[in-house]
Amino acid sequence: MNGRYIESQRDISLKWRGSNNQRVINIQESLRQKKVVLWCD
Repeated sequence: MNGRYIESQRDISLKWRGSNNQRVINIQESLRQKKVVLWCD
């Protein structure tokens, strides 16, 4: 995951994140493709 936690964007319904500005990165796929690949639910 990357992105700083921002209290004003807090969302407890998000999986693995605390605020909307954060994103979850699929590390294995990112390494394979040599670019950032986001995790899709």
